[in-house]
Amino acid sequence: SLTPPARPFPHASWESEDLYIEGARYGDFPLLAQALEADDSNDAARSLLGFRLTLGDNPAYGWRLLQAVDSSRLSPFDHAVHDARLELAKPGAGGATAPATTAVSRLHGGFPGRFESELAYAIPFARRGDIRGADRAIRRAITLRPHDPLPHRVLAEAGLRAGNADVAAQEFAVADRLAGGDWLSIIGIASTKYTQGFVRDAFEILSNPFPPRLHTWAVYYKYLLARGNLSLATGDFDGAVAEFTSARDRAYRAGNREAVLDLSARLVWANLEAGRIEEAAYEVADLRFEEDTTYFYEANPGIVPFLEGVVAAYAGDLGEVAARRLELDTTPGASEALALIIEGLYYLKRDSAWEAIPAFRRAGDIMPGPYTRFLLGAAYFESGDASRAWTVLEENVERGESLLDSPPVLPYSFLYLAKSLEERGEDHLAAIAYNELYNYRSDLRRPDEPEKREPPPIPYNDGR
Repeated sequence: SLTPPARPFPHASWESEDLYIEGARYGDFPLLAQALEADDSNDAARSLLGFRLTLGDNPAYGWRLLQAVDSSRLSPFDHAVHDARLELAKPGAGGATAPATTAVSRLHGGFPGRFESELAYAIPFARRGDIRGADRAIRRAITLRPHDPLPHRVLAEAGLRAGNADVAAQEFAVADRLAGGDWLSIIGIASTKYTQGFVRDAFEILSNPFPPRLHTWAVYYKYLLARGNLSLATGDFDGAVAEFTSARDRAYRAGNREAVLDLSARLVWANLEAGRIEEAAYEVADLRFEEDTTYFYEANPGIVPFLEGVVAAYAGDLGEVAARRLELDTTPGASEALALIIEGLYYLKRDSAWEAIPAFRRAGDIMPGPYTRFLLGAAYFESGDASRAWTVLEENVERGESLLDSPPVLPYSFLYLAKSLEERGEDHLAAIAYNELYNYRSDLRRPDEPEKREPPPIPYNDGR
C-alpha cells in the first residue's frame, strides 16, 4: 500500500506527522483530525481530511479546510493532489468541470500508480454514473490500499447513479464491513433498496438504532435527512416535515447552523409537495433573513432566490418569478440552470408545458440529474408528446436515485412513464410501470383501479 513520505510536511510536529501517516493509509477521520489538533500547521493532513469530508461526511467544513491549505508549502506530489482535491470538491462542480478534468489529468499523468491519483481519476466517472470508466482506476486504488472503504464507496455511488443495483449493494456492503459500521454506506444500501422498489426494506434499514458516538454529528444528520426524503418520496408529507423538523431541531442544539439552513431548504420542498405554499414561503423567508451569515450560502450560491422563485412558480406569481430570475442572473457563482428551472416550473404549473420544454432542456444540459430529467419528461408529457416523455423518463427509472438527493423524483418518474406508455398504447409495459409505482405510492393509483393489477398477457405468436 501507499506510504506517505517520511516528512510530508517538514514544519509539522512528529506527533502530527505520525497521526497523518496512519490516517492517510487507512482513511481514518479521527486520526487526521487529531493530526490537525496536534499541529494546525499540518497542511497535508488538512488537505486530506478536507477532501474526505467533502466526499460524504461534512462537505461544507471539508471545503473550508481545503481552502485554508497553503499549497505552496506542500511537496510537488501533495501540491498536485491538493489541486485535484480542490477542484473535485468544489460545490456544485460534480467533478465534471474543465478545471477539475485538467487537475485530475495532471495528477494522474504526473504521478501514475499512486492511490490518490487513481481515486481522483475515477471520481468524475463515478459521479456521471459511468461504471466502466471508473472501474479500472478504482480497482487499482483498491489494490494499492485494500483496507480503505473510500474507493468502494465511490464505486458504489457510480453503480447507484448508473442504476446497477448489484454493484451498488455489493460495494456499499464492502465499505461498511471495512469501516466497521459505516453509516454513509448503510444509507447507500437503503438508497439501493429504494431504487429497486423495496421501500419497506429501506425503511427497516433506516429504522435501526443509530450509534451517534461512533460517528460525527454530520453523518447522523445525513441519516435523518435520508429518513425524511424516504417519507417524502413515498407520499408521507407530514412524516417528511416531522423528520426534517426534528433533524433541524437537533442541528440547532448541536450548533450546526449550516445543517439548520440546509434542512430549512428541504422543508421548503416538503411543504410544496404537501400543497402548503404559505409554509414553504415562511421557510424561505427565514433563509433570506439569515443570508450571508454562514458558509451554507457560499456552498450553495443562489439557493435563496432559487427557492423563492420555486415557491412563486407554484403560487403562479409571474412578477416574483421574473424578479428572482433576474436576481439569479446577477448572483456570483449561481448556475444558470436554477433560473431556467423556476422559469420552466412557472409555465408547467400554468398548463403551458410547451413553453417550459426549452427551459428544462437547457437546464438539463447544464445540470444533468434525476430532477431536471423528470421535469423535462413531465413537460413533454403535459405538452402531448408521450414518445419523447417516455424516452427521457425511461432513463430516469433505469438510473438510481440517492436518498440524499432532493427532491426525490423516482416515484413521479414512474407515474409519468406509465401515463406515457398508456398514451402510446403499450398497455403491458404501462401496467408494469404502474406496479413499480405502487411500490412507492399506492395513493397515486386511479380511483377505478384495484389495489394492484397484473400485467395483461402477452399475445401468443406462433411464428406464422
